[in-house]
Amino acid sequence: MTSSSTAVASLEAARDAKAPIILQISQGGAAYFAGIYIRKNPRYSLKSGKGVSNGEQQASIAGAIAGAHYIRSIAPIYGVPVVLHTDHCAKKLLPWLDGMLDEDEKHFKKHGEPLFRYCPRLQISVAILIAVLTWLIFLRNQRMKISN
Repeated sequence: MTSSSTAVASLEAARDAKAPIILQISQGGAAYFAGIYIRKNPRYSLKSGKGVSNGEQQASIAGAIAGAHYIRSIAPIYGVPVVLHTDHCAKKLLPWLDGMLDEDEKHFKKHGEPLFRYCPRLQISVAILIAVLTWLIFLRNQRMKISN
């Protein structure tokens, strides 16, 4: 998922097929969702200080969060279960994953459910996703202990 257009097209296909859907957001797709493509596209001339930086993955984190909120707000009108997941994550992209996990934890504390899961009618996946999320948090904490 790189934009609202790709999300809507995917949701329409799932609705028409009467099937649940898994939407993937990669680090690059999340950056694109946040608008970073403008900075990389040579057709656009940006003055210094404008555009979005992704040096510490902040655009990718923000794009993933925005994409998750977008899906949570628009998916109900399509009437299909949706699971959001990330792409694979190379070691250099761990700050992106960490940023999403941090936001997911905040959302869970406030709303009692993960941000990166929208699936009201596919309850079996909830247990699987929570287990995976718990394991990822554990691994991140272990990595932090080793680096300290």
